[in-house]
Amino acid sequence: MSIAATHTHQITQSLQDLYKKMPNYTGSISVGGQEWPISRTIFSNTKETRIGAISFALLNIISRISRLHLVGNTAVPCFSQVTDIEPWEKVHSISGNPYGIYLINAFNNKVKNVPHYISFQADPMMVVNIRPHWKTFDDYLSDFSSKYRVRCKKVLKDTEHATFTEYHGEEITVAFLEEIAALLKKTLSGKILAMPPNLKQVISDYITSFGKNYVVRIYKQNEKTIGFIGFVLMPECVMAMHLGFATPENQNMPIYQRMLYEMVDYTIQNQRKTLNLGRTAVEIKSCMGAEPIENYYIAYIKSPIICAFANFYKKLFYRPKKYTVRKPFKD
Repeated sequence: MSIAATHTHQITQSLQDLYKKMPNYTGSISVGGQEWPISRTIFSNTKETRIGAISFALLNIISRISRLHLVGNTAVPCFSQVTDIEPWEKVHSISGNPYGIYLINAFNNKVKNVPHYISFQADPMMVVNIRPHWKTFDDYLSDFSSKYRVRCKKVLKDTEHATFTEYHGEEITVAFLEEIAALLKKTLSGKILAMPPNLKQVISDYITSFGKNYVVRIYKQNEKTIGFIGFVLMPECVMAMHLGFATPENQNMPIYQRMLYEMVDYTIQNQRKTLNLGRTAVEIKSCMGAEPIENYYIAYIKSPIICAFANFYKKLFYRPKKYTVRKPFKD
């Protein structure tokens, strides 16, 4: 087995282990000749108020009653996107599949031959495609128009006193784990999370599953931690996964951009083809050359009554986010 094939096999096994470690993992199903992990949704909020806890407990009860099966896991984003949605048309008729609603994350919503379903457009995945002639960060910058090149250099200048230390897998000690989990929790404060609320355990599961392929960079200034970014090194891609700040995000824009620019540099130096920066902050990430990939959530619903209610709710409350995609490159 080649080195590349071995790495791919290790990542596949790491993903399987990671899914099984999640507290909301419920098993797997076979669709389109492939095994897919499924989990129940877990709604939570990092503010931990009593009212919030009651509200999210009710949401979780409703999710269980309706038997909502999430394909993949929201604590493991960017790994379970469905590229071919056609086999999912028969998900309810496949022998052995549990009854209920199946929610998949897909790159298109062209559903056919399914009477009852609902789709939501999510924030796009933001991906930097590494050009073959980029051998250094300067090569990357040289493809920028002068406007965006000046912006990048200003970010690097404004954060020149910040330094990072890189840790791989088990090098991330318990003390570091507690520190970055606290930063992640602070950054997500007040946001609705459809994932397990124990963020320390989530990051720990990444470490034990991916080993040295899970990397954390902790940024400091004047010996004070100001942020971190955690990512997974894949055979052909770098996947940015976790990010946190010591103070509110709007006060950390330069260091946030610095971390993302240095992720581009890391991807180039490690000769990967793409850098997946995940969802959110579309405009900022597009200023770095990240391109949006359409992203949808599609729920396959067997009951026409539940489907009608879900579509009514969508028309009444759902408003997709608007964003502006920037074009930093000269060509």
